[in-house]
Amino acid sequence: MESRLFPNWSVIELDFLPIYIGLLGGMVLSLALGNWLGRRHQASGEVSVKQWVGIVDGPILAIYGLLLAFSFYGATQRFDDRRKLIIKETIALSSAFRQTDLLAEENRPDVQKLLRDYVETQADMRKTSIEGGRTGDLKARSRALLEKLWDAAVAATANPKARDVSVSLLATLDEIGRISAESTTSCYLHPPLAIYVVLLLLSLVSALLLGYQTSTIRRKSWVHLGLFVAFLALITYLVIDLEYPRLGAIRIGDMQDFMRERHHMMEY
Repeated sequence: MESRLFPNWSVIELDFLPIYIGLLGGMVLSLALGNWLGRRHQASGEVSVKQWVGIVDGPILAIYGLLLAFSFYGATQRFDDRRKLIIKETIALSSAFRQTDLLAEENRPDVQKLLRDYVETQADMRKTSIEGGRTGDLKARSRALLEKLWDAAVAATANPKARDVSVSLLATLDEIGRISAESTTSCYLHPPLAIYVVLLLLSLVSALLLGYQTSTIRRKSWVHLGLFVAFLALITYLVIDLEYPRLGAIRIGDMQDFMRERHHMMEY
């Protein structure tokens, strides 16, 4: 299966463990490289390593910290917005189903069946998307069902027995269509990929600078260095994982269970 983020890579290759191990390994190599460069520079006797500490690494680490903070905040906000859209859509679907109970008896069965089919299709589409599958056919079926549901609700307005309820149902269906469109487009709302490339490069540069700084210390605390690199790699990975919640360890599947529960409440 292909991913929208990296079209030529499979979802298995984009699993959270290989991504984090790769990032962690790159930072460890950068740390070792920085330590080697520092010791080599110090052995040359041309200039002390300490004279360079703080001149270049300070601004670079500050820029990295700011970029990491803003990226993490933005990714968290967009992740919450996607979860809220699922909740809003599910609540709107539940409201629409309750409104169908007030339709005229001759219109009610068709509208309710279309609404159940639409909810089931939406749940299947989101589940398939979370698991990395293709959702093109499900999206087309979802749009077709929504159009049929709209036409059935419009036809119900011709019945004078429940015209007001039919009009209210149309308003709810219009809201459902708007939320569905927002949910579909939200997965494409990301900062430019160049920002994340720079973020990854800065994480490697930060590890290299750390290794350069610690080259002057004879007895190093590898526990502290390991924890620093591990947590720095973890935070950097979390930013990417939050931005693309269908590719890594962070998923929005719990919201899908919420939609499934509402679907089961729509008893036949």
